[in-house]
Amino acid sequence: MRQCIDAVESRRRIPNYDYHHWTTTRRKEATLDFFATTKYRVVPCPGVFNYGAHRQSGVAHSLADYVVTLNNDTVLDTPDWLERMVAGLST
Repeated sequence: MRQCIDAVESRRRIPNYDYHHWTTTRRKEATLDFFATTKYRVVPCPGVFNYGAHRQSGVAHSLADYVVTLNNDTVLDTPDWLERMVAGLST
């Protein structure tokens, strides 16, 4: 998780963004401890893991114009990755 967040933070050009982590009841305490030291929110998603339902819950907590979902093992290798993803969406 930390590797993914570090990649997002170090390879972004858009200054205004938010990060939500959704977690099930199977969460690891180390993960919650990590998020307690950040500005990011944890969205609790109790019950059996359901990627679609969890994603919808996370999106419902966002006020962003665009939402990107990433797995914790996502590797970003270019600083303009987000701009490339949203290019043309607002036109």
